Amino acid sequence: MITEQRAELADDDEFASFQGGVRELLVRQSNRLLAAVTHHVRTGPYEGGRG
Repeated sequence: MITEQRAELADDDEFASFQGGVRELLVRQSNRLLAAVTHHVRTGPYEGGRG
């Protein structure tokens, strides 16, 4: 799926023009994979908040 989408973008002249304009603005890029937590894990005493 991702491979097909990237191939379509590579063939799109409008996207190539957009990409060329923003590439110089990119300073740093990072990716994170997050996993859902099914319960709250308390690591210490409760410190304030509402209630």
